[in-house]
Amino acid sequence: MEAVSVASALIGFLASSATLLLSRFAVLLYRYRRSIAKEFQPFGAYVLGNLRLSLGRRVSVALAQQFGVRKYAELKLKNFDTHLFVPSVEGARIEIDTAYVRLSLSGMAEKRVPDEALLADDTGSVLIFGDPGSGKSSLTKKLFRQACRMAYASPASNRLPVHVELRALDWIQAKRQKREAGPWLRSEVIKWASDVRGVHDPGFAIDAWSRKNGLMVLFDGLDEIPESCLGFAVTAIREVITSLRTESIRTSVIVTARTQLRGAIPREFVSGMNLVYTLQPFSPADIFEFLRKWPYRDNCLEEAQRVFATLLERRTLAEMCGNPLILSMYVAQDQRYANSSNLQSVRLPDTRTEFYSSVIGELLLHRRAQQSGVSQGGSEKRRLREELLGRIALDHLYEGDDPTNSISWKNAVGTTRKIVGLRSDDLAEAFLRDLSSSTGIFTEERPGESLRFMHLTLCEYLAAKEISESGKPSFAQLATAAMKSVDGRDAGRLSEVLIFTATLLKRSDRLEALMELTRQGAPHEVVIRAVRECQDYESEAFESSVDKLEVWLQAVEADSWDERWFAAVRLLITCFDELRRVGRPKRLVVKYRTESLLKRLMNEDSIRLDRLFDLWLRYSPAEALTFVRHLEKVDVSFQVTERLVEAMDQMELLNFAISRVSSHPEDHMTWAPLLAEAALRKDLVAEVLLREPAPRFTKPKTGSNSWENFGPTAGTLLGSVLSEAGSSFHGLPRASRQSLPRVGFLSTSSPRMMAKNSGIAFYVPMAAMIRTIFLSVLLSLPVYILIQVVFGVNLVALLGFSVSMGAVFKSLTSGSDKSNESIRLRTVKSSSNLLGIAPSKINRFPPSVAFVVADNGTATTIYGRDPNVRAIPRLSRSRWLMPVPIVVATRHGLLVDLRGLSSHLQASYLLSDVFPFASATEVDAPALEHRRVDLISLMVLLVGPARYRRHMLLPNGGIDEELENTVVSYERIHAEDLVRARWGEKETLALVGSASLVGSMGTGTWQMARNGFLKLFHDVTMLEAIEVQLDTSVEMVRLSGDIDQARLALIPMWRQHLGQILGQKIGLENELRTLIRVIHVSLPAEQQKWVQKHMVETSVELGGDQLTR
Repeated sequence: MEAVSVASALIGFLASSATLLLSRFAVLLYRYRRSIAKEFQPFGAYVLGNLRLSLGRRVSVALAQQFGVRKYAELKLKNFDTHLFVPSVEGARIEIDTAYVRLSLSGMAEKRVPDEALLADDTGSVLIFGDPGSGKSSLTKKLFRQACRMAYASPASNRLPVHVELRALDWIQAKRQKREAGPWLRSEVIKWASDVRGVHDPGFAIDAWSRKNGLMVLFDGLDEIPESCLGFAVTAIREVITSLRTESIRTSVIVTARTQLRGAIPREFVSGMNLVYTLQPFSPADIFEFLRKWPYRDNCLEEAQRVFATLLERRTLAEMCGNPLILSMYVAQDQRYANSSNLQSVRLPDTRTEFYSSVIGELLLHRRAQQSGVSQGGSEKRRLREELLGRIALDHLYEGDDPTNSISWKNAVGTTRKIVGLRSDDLAEAFLRDLSSSTGIFTEERPGESLRFMHLTLCEYLAAKEISESGKPSFAQLATAAMKSVDGRDAGRLSEVLIFTATLLKRSDRLEALMELTRQGAPHEVVIRAVRECQDYESEAFESSVDKLEVWLQAVEADSWDERWFAAVRLLITCFDELRRVGRPKRLVVKYRTESLLKRLMNEDSIRLDRLFDLWLRYSPAEALTFVRHLEKVDVSFQVTERLVEAMDQMELLNFAISRVSSHPEDHMTWAPLLAEAALRKDLVAEVLLREPAPRFTKPKTGSNSWENFGPTAGTLLGSVLSEAGSSFHGLPRASRQSLPRVGFLSTSSPRMMAKNSGIAFYVPMAAMIRTIFLSVLLSLPVYILIQVVFGVNLVALLGFSVSMGAVFKSLTSGSDKSNESIRLRTVKSSSNLLGIAPSKINRFPPSVAFVVADNGTATTIYGRDPNVRAIPRLSRSRWLMPVPIVVATRHGLLVDLRGLSSHLQASYLLSDVFPFASATEVDAPALEHRRVDLISLMVLLVGPARYRRHMLLPNGGIDEELENTVVSYERIHAEDLVRARWGEKETLALVGSASLVGSMGTGTWQMARNGFLKLFHDVTMLEAIEVQLDTSVEMVRLSGDIDQARLALIPMWRQHLGQILGQKIGLENELRTLIRVIHVSLPAEQQKWVQKHMVETSVELGGDQLTR
């Protein structure tokens, strides 16, 4: 009975413990599903992190700080605005996390970086300039949310993010009170960061992190600070950067400003920043990515392709939509008019001024009617509203000293009373608030203090509209005011108003306005932009500005080309294309042609051609390829292919390639091999292609090379391009095959063979099912023990209970499509990554094999790379893969070591031009003198005892055709095949290797090796030939073990050639040191004495002490 009681008590304890654990598990799972962590953190990491911080914070100050930081990040993510408002009649809103397109930053033309680089620990201080609507605010919001996710996932190792809108700070009051700039701004930053509800004493964690991991401070909108306070603000920001980075070197401060402010900012402030970037406009590929992410009602891909095709038809329209704000407004307007039945849209304006006129007209008159269904209207109401808002905007930009687009509420109320004819300020305030609600064009920023247009460009357009209607101020006065702040590139605060105003004037006044810009010395780009906007190419100002700008473009050296230079080239080409489309004036259509402009800029200089091609490739691959074909200077089949593959991890290029493969059947076979090669080289490309569906117009392929129906790549664009590339590889030109080595390897293998050898291919649904079954049984086991002991129920109950628990567990853990997609991607990565999607492990070569060679003044260091592509079979009794080829770059080609590989794989490498697993990093270093003897010595060092050895020198120009017809014994290469080579003018191929070399150390083998080397390298000096043989002997003696036999075989060789060397009076010190070193290592004592005696006699004959020493 006691035993039964003890067993019952134990069972009760286990049951209660299991119930408690299950209840805690359910609570944690519930919290996880409701938290923001589910978007970026797996459930297991969430549980471990909560347990660690929840328990540890009670005993450790450091863990308590981490807990506070994690809570801070969670609440900031939950409360921070996740949407961007798009100015439109329907008030479109797009989510930052899903619709955000990675922006491109550039400090110099050749150094473009993604915005994600700003999250790096060594960022320091960064100043980012951007045009109106270029995405500065959305960039800071995106970075802030990403930094919050990082801080939440790992608070111990990440910085604390703080997002500050500079316009919201009271700069005027701080300056009036003569506050110390730096301490005041720092206190405001801490106050801004501490404004989060739900965190006990947030200053505790913020103060600790400012000294430990550092802060990531995002100052948004330096241009929105009052002009009178700009100097005070710049001083404050500089002092904050200094103080924060003194406390923690990991602290980073990012400041954004409009490009027009660049001339007004002190040079000391700009030069004091670690990095200065400029936000680049959307490229065509960026535009397509944005369109794919837009929240359409249905037919998302078809709608994106339709709008994209419409934009590409008109270059001016596409140029205008390079601005993210205008593009979003354009898409919102297009979707408002789109007819879902035939997918046709109303032709929208193709100039910015006409487009803004259309959008603002809709907002002023029809937005409230659209929302309420009540007809409003009349042209009189629109005219009154345009006049009121135009006067408010003009007074603010032309005469006011307020922060840009932060307008005094008091001044706006006074203007409203005057224009609308109201009797009191209360009525004027009510009128303004009702107008804000009904139109959405502006909002009350701070109640009773300031208002703000939804975007500065709308403010600038309305101000220009008022000038064109009232004539006050005159255009000459406006241009004079704008030129006061000109910095050589822009016309300051009023530059956009100038362009809008010139376009809105009557035609007779417009021509005079354009000439006025020229007379007042406006930058040529501003004049040409104004002409393009109003499309009045007959103006004398246009021809004069184009000619002067082209002279400047030709005068700039290629190594000084920057983004401004490239933007000016594209501006001219846009205007020339528009001229050709319009067809008038004919004189200018004939004079200004894109082909002629490019040829004049290149001036038959290949360096300028390559430079411009690289710049264009970063912006638009389509335009770059068109540019190349115009000049007919580049071998598109090889050089362009290689550059496209290497640059495919740039999102603009990748999105363009995806658009060509997905939307244009005629381009599928052209771009599929490039995408496949890039996916096998770069992680980012593979991950993006995994998320894309396979094109609808392609039929799934069958057979051993079909990836479309296999494993994780089934039904994806990655599977489609891999199948297409593998099946079409051997039909490509030889130059193209040379630039696609991984695709060549893919064509020799099948997905099922690769999965069979590596044992990693399993389907995601199967993995999820196995996980569900395992956890269901684990959860139901304690309950089964209780039921079995107390009630005596058999295993059938366990099975039924497991099924029911599995259903419950599955319903609890089944997430949204987004979370399922992340699980699918994680599963692909966790399965050792079938196609090299996981990051690669990079290791430097061992010192005995490391090889650095100079080519054209640049030293290239080669690194070995562990494979992620699991096509290589496993060793029978080892969990490690067989080694991949080691590739060493030389001036003459690539030296490839194929030891340890199976015969089948060696044949694939030899016959398919495939050497996939090597990566090279170029570093600037002094040029090294390349000696062929180094290359030969390296080949000798690579020879070692193993069953399979292959060493191959593959030239840069490609494998010699004769090799493909050579029959190679896959099991062994005998001693007679030690040297099978041809070294002619092409410098094509040398094959060295033997499986039985070390095992047959007879005299005949050594004699054959010596003769082979001398025959092969007959043009090297005798000293080099002997040095090679000596190095060979040293290595072979070390590998052999039969030292006496090896030395005896070498004695005749040394006697003959040492006499020839000394007889030729070759006595340089470095050569003698080499000989003496080898003599002591490899020759017997009697031979050493003979050599020394002969050298002394020769030195006496030459009469020099140099040899004697």
